[in-house]
Amino acid sequence: MTCARKLVAAGVLVASLVASSAAWAVERTLIVLLDSVPYDTMVRATSTRDAGGDGLFTDFASPIPLISTFPSSTSIALAGILGGLGLEPSPGYEARFFDWQQRRRRGGGPLSYFRVSFPWREFFDWNRKGPVRNVFHAAWPVRAGVREIAHAMAAHRQSDQSTFTIYVADTDTTAHLFGPRGLDPILAELDAQLSASELGRVILLSDHGLDGGEPLVNVLPAVRRAIRDRGWRWSRRLAAEGDVVFTPFGLVSSFEAYTEPSMAAELARVLAGVTGVDFCAVPQASGWRVEAQGTSLDVERRTGGAGFEWRWSHVGEDGVLLPVLASAGGEGEWVADADLLAATLASPYPDPLYRLAGAFEAVDNPASVICSVAAGYMYGARGTERSARWTKGRLRWTHGALARQASLGFLMTNRAAPAPGAIRFDEALDFALESSVPAASKQ
Repeated sequence: MTCARKLVAAGVLVASLVASSAAWAVERTLIVLLDSVPYDTMVRATSTRDAGGDGLFTDFASPIPLISTFPSSTSIALAGILGGLGLEPSPGYEARFFDWQQRRRRGGGPLSYFRVSFPWREFFDWNRKGPVRNVFHAAWPVRAGVREIAHAMAAHRQSDQSTFTIYVADTDTTAHLFGPRGLDPILAELDAQLSASELGRVILLSDHGLDGGEPLVNVLPAVRRAIRDRGWRWSRRLAAEGDVVFTPFGLVSSFEAYTEPSMAAELARVLAGVTGVDFCAVPQASGWRVEAQGTSLDVERRTGGAGFEWRWSHVGEDGVLLPVLASAGGEGEWVADADLLAATLASPYPDPLYRLAGAFEAVDNPASVICSVAAGYMYGARGTERSARWTKGRLRWTHGALARQASLGFLMTNRAAPAPGAIRFDEALDFALESSVPAASKQ
């Protein structure tokens, strides 16, 4: 992040804090973002031992589900969560991304990873930096995560900043390799550090959830075969009609494809037909189209009296999203954004249309097609997959999809407030900063 951009973000954050509550305006604020900690994991961690939980974070209000972006992955989610503080969008969905100006894939290597500016990396006051450190942390993520929490909290205690922000990446590596229960030692250390510190307002949150449990099948080989069988050319750049560029990097449950805009709808149909792909979405003149096996769903958005309104129509089978949308209104009717959000909170795809639209509007280099993969599948670079197998066996846990388990992170604060049923990623910090009454202890 440039100096000017960081000053803007800091200024917006200070303004938010001053405006939040006069009673707590001079109080110190600590914001800790834990990468990839699911809502259900934090519910278990905060439940009393009598109820089968771990009895942690007793001075905090109960966790609130935080609905992540789509894709539900860090580079886009953190930019969305922190956007209200003046942070710019990410250039792409992951460290390896497609650049429309250069019409080619960029980033992703061990050195180029840090040459491309992803604004959120420089936002936090505490955030591990450097490729050597990343390798160590990837090899021993639980031990590294416990140490990182201790070091970050020590830095906070030594700081005289009114607001101190911490980003913990080791929770993501731990969750991918060991699943939600692998996070227990890191959460226990954070609880101990918070309990032993003199703190003002504390905000804990995560950027997305986690899904899996069984060994995941990589859809990349099947995607590659489908592309070639239908006459497309798998490429690193868009040089001719029929070229398509993918950006495999991590092992996640979503993926993006880039091609000439006039060919994007056809590409979406091809990709949606691959076994293991849940659906694919593509922008079009009137809104967006969602392709699933046997269905095409057209989505429109307009500005209504109290915000957005949505309307949809479909051709073919019911598909994966239509039953979810039907809970909010009839096909062909305009439905208020708030009503659609409320109706889909408990669904397999929470807040689907808002997040689908954001998938094409939240980065500087939006994809031609974005796909969400089905439960039991993942997508990613074959080299990354082989490395995971050699070290820890087949990957069982990941995120990125629009589906519920991959999408729900959490928000929690030691300030009580009327808790919504869930909160969108881009409203989470505003809500937390406005909470000003100390939470009642669960003990």
